[in-house]
Amino acid sequence: MVLGVSGTIGTRLADLLRATHEVIGVSRRTNPSIDLTQPTTIDSALHLIGEVDAVICVAAHGALTPVQDVSATVYDDAIRAKLLGQLHLVHVALRHLSPGGSITLTSGRSDPAMTGAAVGASINIALETYVELAAAELGDRARLNVVSPGWVSETLAAMGRSPVDGTPAAVVAQQFRDIVLGEMTGTVVR
Repeated sequence: MVLGVSGTIGTRLADLLRATHEVIGVSRRTNPSIDLTQPTTIDSALHLIGEVDAVICVAAHGALTPVQDVSATVYDDAIRAKLLGQLHLVHVALRHLSPGGSITLTSGRSDPAMTGAAVGASINIALETYVELAAAELGDRARLNVVSPGWVSETLAAMGRSPVDGTPAAVVAQQFRDIVLGEMTGTVVR
């Protein structure tokens, strides 16, 4: 299952995986749908889908907000969407995962020179720490990983920034594929 299948990375990842695997693509606009800010959608979708070999989340994101403009609402929204949504996804996915299956989440790396990256960076660190500790706790029951890509070229271009400062979505999708299929190792992949 690829959550975020209609996004920049998700479309490329689903195409890569479809070459050798059945892919169930979900997003906020599919049926069933998942919205990481709405935990009940995670519960409902996985109940309908049933058992899966892998759950991959490339849907998580957060807004860039300068430190002086961060409000409780901005921080709460970012935590709900990127951190708590993915943690709940792990909790629910474990009940639907084939023995030895994998769950792969998305954190990210921030450019320290980019205004507004502090909130997202703090959430990424929390997510990566959770994955490292939870993966050790799960042992052989399931593989739990997080991919921490930097800026994606296509996203930078859409923001009006230079795409050469990022990594092409196809390269990031390949990293996700390699982690899911066990061709790349490590709990946190940067």
